[in-house]
Parts: sequence; structure tokens; C-alpha cells
Amino acid sequence: MELAQADIETRVAAELATIRDTEVRTALSALLTPPERHMRTWDWHSGLGDAPRYPCWLVIRHEQSDTGIVFSESGFGPEHPWGLVFLSRDGFGADSAWFASLEEAFCDSYAASPLPIWNVVRVLPDGTREVLYESLTLDVAFETRDQSRSGDADRTLHVQRRVIRDR
Repeated sequence: MELAQADIETRVAAELATIRDTEVRTALSALLTPPERHMRTWDWHSGLGDAPRYPCWLVIRHEQSDTGIVFSESGFGPEHPWGLVFLSRDGFGADSAWFASLEEAFCDSYAASPLPIWNVVRVLPDGTREVLYESLTLDVAFETRDQSRSGDADRTLHVQRRVIRDR
């Protein structure tokens, strides 16, 4: 059965309700656009003839980075129905740009990089993680990580999005 705009609006609302980080939810909500149906080419076509095209629903348009977030039950869906795509291209793109949730897709997008939601963490030998710096923008987090690594090759530092456990 073909999805309608109201179906996508309901899915987006349900996704928003699961986002615990209010900063992420607010930023994502500000970028939402009324769902717009369009067709995208399945980039992984290996058969003869034209590549198949499947319906997608654009829900976020980020013109500054030429990217958007779409929903599709085809392609990498239904397991990973939320995709980061280029606005100027009509393909589904790489599997690494498709996510199980709208929140994951948004946080992997350029639109989330200026949000102060990124931490620099150290992974200890026993696998536990220690937050060294928190609530940074993505660029500052990577700069901080790189500066903290200099002169100490044994430091296993990573940039990770903060996790909000309670509302």
C-alpha cells in the first residue's frame, strides 16, 4: 500500500517523541518541511536495463550542504528507512547514510554539526569510556580530540554524540 503524506507526518511525529535530547529535537524540528514525495534511483542496480526507482519522502531540506533526510520503505528500508541524500542527485546513496531512526540520520548530517552535543571521550583498556570534554560543536570536538592526542599516541580518543538518558 502506497504511503500518503499523513502517514509520513505521523511517522515523523512518532520519531520526534522518542528524541530525549531537547537540543537535538528542537534543531531537527526547525528544519522539518512538509513531506514531499519523489522518486529516487536505486544506485545498487546490477541488472540489465534501467535502474529501478522507488518512492521517497523528503522531510528535511538543508540547502547549505545540499543534503536532505528522506523516508523510504524501499532500498535500505524497512530496517533503515531514514536516509541522508544529496538534494542535487536522485540516487539513494550509500548504505552508511541510512538509519533506523530520524534522530540518527539528523545527528549524522551536516545540520547537526553546529549543535553543542558532541563529547570527546577516552576509551580505557577495560573498554569503559571516560568523557573528557562535553557539549562541544562537532568541529571543536574534533579539534579538541586532535590536540589532546598530540604527544600521547597511547590515548584512544573519540568524538561521540552525548547521550541523554532521562527527560
